[in-house]
Amino acid sequence: MSMGYGNNISRQVRNGIAKVSPTWTRLLATGTTPMPGRQWIEIQARGTTAIAIGYSNKGSDGLFAEPSYNAHSAKIIPTNAFKGEPLGDSVMMWGRAVNKVTSAAGGCKVIVTEYS
Repeated sequence: MSMGYGNNISRQVRNGIAKVSPTWTRLLATGTTPMPGRQWIEIQARGTTAIAIGYSNKGSDGLFAEPSYNAHSAKIIPTNAFKGEPLGDSVMMWGRAVNKVTSAAGGCKVIVTEYS
């Protein structure tokens, strides 16, 4: 996003689908690494499950470790809700499908949009 003269607008955007299972899954529009220069990410979970959100910082080896905590200590985003966060490309957002009382699904789709 352009930061000149207080003009915080996106110069590039990347949109895609992340298929999230009951285990931690990277929430990225495409690939296995965040969009270079990313400054904002927005997600929307689709389906009948909610999604737990976790985070990890890029390690000294340049890799992102999967969160070591479970879904009970993570933020839970309900189905079809939008979640936007100002995350740079050195932070990975992870998702994990969480079945609700009426759901027996084994995962969900998450629409991911990354902005730089």
